[in-house]
Amino acid sequence: MENKQQLIFLFVMAIFCCLILYFFWPNLSRELTKKEVILVKIQLENRCSFSEDVFIVLHEDTGRAVNFNNGIANINVLEGSDLVLALSPLYPDFRYDGIPQPAKPQMNMIADCSTSPRMQMIMDSMKESFKN
Repeated sequence: MENKQQLIFLFVMAIFCCLILYFFWPNLSRELTKKEVILVKIQLENRCSFSEDVFIVLHEDTGRAVNFNNGIANINVLEGSDLVLALSPLYPDFRYDGIPQPAKPQMNMIADCSTSPRMQMIMDSMKESFKN
């Protein structure tokens, strides 16, 4: 009787482990793959009424920031790490909440001051949900 209970317990634990792996495998595989440092070239599309030097690209993992020059910013980061469009620390009284984007060699970031980037992300997500 005790062997039967042990077998049932082992079977349940095996099923549990399989389910955990199934649901978390995409995140685990991303974490386990070796990421390379890449040069990221970011093109700014400035839809705001002020100049591009107000904006920076912020690497969230390290806190490193780069400025735009002629609408382009370059930064070396691990591929896939998050980059976000933000306001320069020269303007501490103002805030711009950009949406984190995974780093890839060529990127576009849009500065749109007419709507909050987070609100736009929420609205896009809602449109996608109701489309189905």
